[in-house]
Amino acid sequence: MLPDQADNLRRLVSRNVSSDQPPRGRLTVLTGCKGGVGVTTLSLNIAVAIRSQASRVLVVDCNPQRGDLASIYRVKGEYDIGDVISRRCAVTEAISLGPAGVQLIPRFGISEVVSAASCWQLLRQLEAVTHAFDHIIIDAGCCASAAEVLWPAADDAIVVMTTDQVAITDGYALVKTMQARNVLGNVSFIVNRFQDETRAIDIQQRLEQSCQQFLGLEVKSIGRVPFADHWETAVSEARSVICARPASFASSAIYDIARGLASGDVATNDLNSVVAS
Repeated sequence: MLPDQADNLRRLVSRNVSSDQPPRGRLTVLTGCKGGVGVTTLSLNIAVAIRSQASRVLVVDCNPQRGDLASIYRVKGEYDIGDVISRRCAVTEAISLGPAGVQLIPRFGISEVVSAASCWQLLRQLEAVTHAFDHIIIDAGCCASAAEVLWPAADDAIVVMTTDQVAITDGYALVKTMQARNVLGNVSFIVNRFQDETRAIDIQQRLEQSCQQFLGLEVKSIGRVPFADHWETAVSEARSVICARPASFASSAIYDIARGLASGDVATNDLNSVVAS
């Protein structure tokens, strides 16, 4: 993407609105470095955690590979994101009620969400509701073409990975690729589903150091979320883990991430503080 295209995207979602309009919702895009890292469930749980702070939250399922939010959380509706992008319906008509009061634009099947043109169209359509929400979270799945368009427009672009070596390598490669295309924006990492926190902390540190040393970028890790058996239980019950097990270590970690995102002041984890998983 050319620099002027990135600038156009930022202007498209600019906070510089007229005085008679409320401020627009903060836009966060979560992208996976590979399949199975938990982008979808993490997106929804972060949204529920932000919603618990009395915020108006919209989650958009823009995952081109899976589109699982509707099926996991048993969301029904007449329209989905494909209808929004193709202009078969207004964006407001595609919004359904999700778990814990979160609003959701679902994806019911294969739709034209993966191309750069369709992501541009999505951003334009979201402008109609951006002032109606305090926070808009887009699950972009593991799609570099979606990231190329959505990241520059986002207040926070988050790469989700696990402690798996392939995920680590792919996460770094994704950031490197987006830098080469001049579309980074405000990018950070989350290490998800870890079982050994010492290893998770080491990965966070090495990623930050590698981005700084080899790419000249300050890319911070904004959270790490432990693996827990009750994640699968919550999904089977069509519930967020935030609601199913609010006092768990995983929920606490998600609440910490959500507070930073909601405030617009995302703080990095204290890497010396090891919480047992």
